[in-house]
Amino acid sequence: MISSENCKERFLEGITDAYIYPSVNAVLPVPFSVAQILRMNNCKFGDALLHIATAEETYVVADTLSAKSTPERNGNGTVFSLEISATITDGKENVRETQRKIAIEGDDYYIVLRREDGQLLLCYTLPKTFSFKANTSLSQSEEQMSLSISCKSMSDFISITIRQN
Repeated sequence: MISSENCKERFLEGITDAYIYPSVNAVLPVPFSVAQILRMNNCKFGDALLHIATAEETYVVADTLSAKSTPERNGNGTVFSLEISATITDGKENVRETQRKIAIEGDDYYIVLRREDGQLLLCYTLPKTFSFKANTSLSQSEEQMSLSISCKSMSDFISITIRQN
């Protein structure tokens, strides 16, 4: 009997930044419907809707930032569930404002991750699969915010370069 590989998961280490870009402003050389893309060069994005960082002083700082890819085989081939999670320590109001904008506009977004070595990885979102959830927990002594961003893709994390204008 051959066992299925439906639920293999891969965690990505060394993520320092996550950027959320509106898909309407992006220029990508390969369409989202092409499966199993490994690399893309000369990608162009507009302004980031949100930038989450772990090490620098930005308007949203995360204590932890992680990314996970889970492939699942179906009738159309392999579809990857990509999940980014963060524990926000500073900039909670900016996260809430971003969540409000996403809910109102209802557009699709791309996620770009930066690794410690500077490598950029694209989460190439399939239409209408982007999800952005910010959960807030309040207690007598503190406020905690956890952020979960997910999407579906025909490719795993894609190594990219960004075109310089």
